[in-house]
Amino acid sequence: MLKRLLFKIHRWAGVALALVMVLWLASGLVIVYAGSLPASRGEQLAHGQTLAPEEGWLSLGEAWQRSAEARKIRNGGTAVLEGRLTRVDGQPVWQVEDERGQRFALSAIDGAVLNFSGPQAERIAQAWLGQSADVAQVRFVDTQPAYSSLRNYTALKPFHRVAVDDGAGTEVLVSARSGDVLQVANRWERGLFLAGNWLHMFRFLDGLGLEDSRRDVLTWAGGLAFAAGLSGLIVGWLVWRPGWGGRATYSQGRTQPYRAFWFRWHFWSGLIGGTVAVLWAFSGYLVNNPFQLFSAATASRDEVARYYDRQLPEVAAQWRPAPWPRPAVPASWN
Repeated sequence: MLKRLLFKIHRWAGVALALVMVLWLASGLVIVYAGSLPASRGEQLAHGQTLAPEEGWLSLGEAWQRSAEARKIRNGGTAVLEGRLTRVDGQPVWQVEDERGQRFALSAIDGAVLNFSGPQAERIAQAWLGQSADVAQVRFVDTQPAYSSLRNYTALKPFHRVAVDDGAGTEVLVSARSGDVLQVANRWERGLFLAGNWLHMFRFLDGLGLEDSRRDVLTWAGGLAFAAGLSGLIVGWLVWRPGWGGRATYSQGRTQPYRAFWFRWHFWSGLIGGTVAVLWAFSGYLVNNPFQLFSAATASRDEVARYYDRQLPEVAAQWRPAPWPRPAVPASWN
């Protein structure tokens, strides 16, 4: 009775979930080989504007104090976890992250909390592209609250989309909150991302208004797919009769009960490759921490804030940039 039930579970679960497993495999391969769309910190530094410090710029501590009221309106925190000085669209900016994960762009001139507009996003994108794009080819398109490829950048939303008329459909995504260029991708690269992440992570559910339930749906689908594969592996071991120790085999000395080619192929490929496939699927299932069974792999915001202390170190708070010294010109050159 139990054996028959196991056969039925494997048969019908396999019919229902085989397509899901194939799509997961194909989309996972796309993710591995297509690469990541968001720009790395190294790329941002390589394309960043030259800082060229000047007299009168505020220190991080001064900019943080002057922006206190404006940050309070945005429900910002009180401790600085990270601060870096950059030049965005020609103006010096302190890029700051607080203990709540909120991101602020603070003017190094007067400490104001900055927002970057669509026309500014055009200029930022043009500066990133440099000589590879003519000014007339770069145009602001719209502002979006979220992009699936920037799901780890919610603290920097909304995002300005800037199109580059280069024939490849290149688009540049710029944070309206920090002025950072977060993504530069052409039509082909975005298509690969959709083919991978959109299917692999069930991102299509976001468009159906099921964003909050997507993780649960993905967890249950992965669990059922693993159960279907495991049931098939158990069935294979149960019906396999290798004849060891003089035990009986099937007619004509066969070690499995199937005569037709496709049935034999399914049996042997499932029995040999099934162990690897099931362990592989199960490891991928555990990586996503189903039902939050394991503790978080990274420290929480509160833990990081306690580690750094809530007070900005004096040397960091008071450091201010100074103009670069100009090399002396020999008198003979004058």
